[in-house]
Amino acid sequence: LKLNAGSSGSCACITLIVNQQLWVANVGDSRAVMSEDGEPIQLSIDALPDSFLFKNSILKRGGSVDNDRIAGTLAPGRSFGDSRYK
Repeated sequence: LKLNAGSSGSCACITLIVNQQLWVANVGDSRAVMSEDGEPIQLSIDALPDSFLFKNSILKRGGSVDNDRIAGTLAPGRSFGDSRYK
């Protein structure tokens, strides 16, 4: 399988229980959700490029946010494997 740099990318969502505490992390187009009595509870924050937290980080690293996307094309505010955005 041969991939070009424009088609690379990945996402991940991980949960970990340490000393009876739940730790959650997500990157890319992923979200952690659990159910309590049938009701969904969102556990992670969506990494949207237009949100204050992620936009500032993108701009500090020399990136740009256009039309709520990194460089006008990438939708998640953080990801790994997207080699053309390194």
